[in-house]
Amino acid sequence: MSISNITFTRANHLIFSLLLVVLVTIQSNAQFTSSNLPIIIIDTENAIEITKDRIVADMKIVDNADGVNSIDGPFNDYDGLISIKGRGSSSWENYEKKGYTLETQLSTGENNNVSLLGLPEENDWVLHGPYADKTLMKNAFVYDVGSALGRYTPRTHFCELVLNGEYRGVYLLVERIKRDKNRVDISKLNPDENSGDDLTGGYIMRIDRLQDDLYSWPADFGFGLSYYNYYYPDPEDMSQTQRDYIKNYLNDFQNALANRPLLDEETGYRAYANVPSFIDYFIISELTKNLDAYRLSTYMYKDKDSEGGKLTMGPIWDFNLSCGGVNIGFGDWPAQPENWVFNELPDGVPFWWEKLLTDEYYNSCLKERWSALRQEIISESSFNTIIDSYTTLLDEAKDRNFEIFPLEEAVWGNNHSGLTYEEEVQMLKDFMADRINWMDQAIEDLPGNLGCSECFEDCENAVITGTNTLNSKVRLYPNPVVDKLIIQTDQELLFGSVLVIEDLAGRKVLERTIEKSGANQTSVDVSFLGGNEIYIFRIISGAQVLDVGKFIKQ
Repeated sequence: MSISNITFTRANHLIFSLLLVVLVTIQSNAQFTSSNLPIIIIDTENAIEITKDRIVADMKIVDNADGVNSIDGPFNDYDGLISIKGRGSSSWENYEKKGYTLETQLSTGENNNVSLLGLPEENDWVLHGPYADKTLMKNAFVYDVGSALGRYTPRTHFCELVLNGEYRGVYLLVERIKRDKNRVDISKLNPDENSGDDLTGGYIMRIDRLQDDLYSWPADFGFGLSYYNYYYPDPEDMSQTQRDYIKNYLNDFQNALANRPLLDEETGYRAYANVPSFIDYFIISELTKNLDAYRLSTYMYKDKDSEGGKLTMGPIWDFNLSCGGVNIGFGDWPAQPENWVFNELPDGVPFWWEKLLTDEYYNSCLKERWSALRQEIISESSFNTIIDSYTTLLDEAKDRNFEIFPLEEAVWGNNHSGLTYEEEVQMLKDFMADRINWMDQAIEDLPGNLGCSECFEDCENAVITGTNTLNSKVRLYPNPVVDKLIIQTDQELLFGSVLVIEDLAGRKVLERTIEKSGANQTSVDVSFLGGNEIYIFRIISGAQVLDVGKFIKQ
């Protein structure tokens, strides 16, 4: 959606840009002049406060290839208008550091699809401000692990934010979940598509708090308070027939899971559910012991039947309260590596997850998937490499961040005080190592040993994939890599496309033109790159980013 009833004239925008540079220089230079991270500068007209209602603002982004960025420009990544509003529920009420959703737009109020910080073109974005998470990296870390499973996971980029001339610390630019060829790649659903195959797909739903009496309905889980919410299309753009269809589909899935034989592939829950997606969502939610899993910010989607449209879990979202070191009044168990989190959460968790763990087929597939992922992706060494890479990236910026949001202060969600940043990071590493070990045994102990290799393609060779869309199968292997990285896609690589590899700070370390048209695989020598670091690859054609992913160099 765009904001069309509030616009800036071009003249106002130019004047505002000049005032912006002066304002930032006056208020921020004493403490913040440059960064190795991209700098995002946002100013609202007359410095009006940002609330939960959208307003128009000016945004500029400095992102130089050499990783040396200054608040006075050049504004070489974006220089234009946005609409912006606050985001979050508990975080908005409890945190001094706020989160925001923004849309890039033209002066007419129309959407302005652009690439921000090298991410594929779109107009909807989130600025996540890590606050209770004093490592600053949990969302980025978990999204990296999630993308390793081969499903679309929101891409991210660290930055520092200046808002109305005031330095606001380290932020994470995140792709907002939406239907798009580069995000949730499902069919577009128009309001007049009310019959046949047209009606069956193009839906994204979310389990969360009550949003609106008309467009939310109680989730009939037998206990607790959670709600289904229509997410895409926008509820006001859906016909009553469409709202009824997806509501009935979800009810049919639940009834099948609750009341029909679990192993009946024709009439049981498997007729409605994309089982591998449920398994991957379960693994990420449990591995991270995410306190918002299952009951809040839980996304699902369904494509058209002609596109294999079963209920699919994901994309994963919101891991601010995860990975240990969390206290929100639930007692000590969130910080402990033992026990299934869906059993520990106080309310609102669907009965699905407990029921699924009684199904031999589901458990057998879960065991095979876990075993495959444990070969490389889910390992203490891989996790530590990701964490260490972000620790290095944030080394300079974290000190500025904690000057205004003191590290030692206990806050809602993290009541530790007196810990150093290094101790917070070590707690993250220790928790993940202990959690992996606990899940090894817990999954092994589940009933079921049917052997379900058909549940996942090439399950024994699970690799970090860096996907562009849900249906894309961009694979990077081996990953972690020592010398030769193979990039394989399900689309032909175009002659003249450019492969770019950057470090986490955005510094380009390799650029190569693809000289063979029609191939869907290419290899690249990465032996010269520094070891035990994360790198980002992009395949670019003209101004369009075709694919983005991450890999670990050993």
